[in-house]
This record gives sequence, C-alpha cells and structure tokens, in this order.
Amino acid sequence: MKAGIDNILGKTISRVIVAENKKSPKKRVFLVFSDDTYFEFYGENFSCTSGVDKGGLDKATQYAHAMSGSTIKIYPKA
Repeated sequence: MKAGIDNILGKTISRVIVAENKKSPKKRVFLVFSDDTYFEFYGENFSCTSGVDKGGLDKATQYAHAMSGSTIKIYPKA
C-alpha cells in the first residue's frame, strides 16, 4: 500500500463512496472528509467486513497477523 495513507490520519470521514466498474480497477472506495478532501482505495479483488469490530489497534494487528503470509503496515510508522 502506498504511503499516502498517512495523509488521512486525524481527518473526519463525512461520506463513503463505493464504486464498482467493469474496467480496471474494478472496485474503488472513496473516503470523503469533512475538510472537503477525499482519499481513494482501489483494487481488483477486495471486500470488507460486515461491521465495525471492537479492539482497537492491538486487536486489529493480531487479527491481521493471523493470516499467514500477510504483510502488515501500520501508519504512521512508529
């Protein structure tokens, strides 16, 4: 994942736009922020969970590492 994700820290999400396309990239998610900016995630094959999970950074990191072969990046870098 590109380092541009650092730019979304501290922003407030006001809207989420999900787009599915026939051409590449087939799936796109736009996070629209309250300061009139947005950030896009895109890819061919990605999905999401059915809701927000409890646990914060530690729990999410543990869950991310549970899938063998995963490369985990946490932003901002410590």
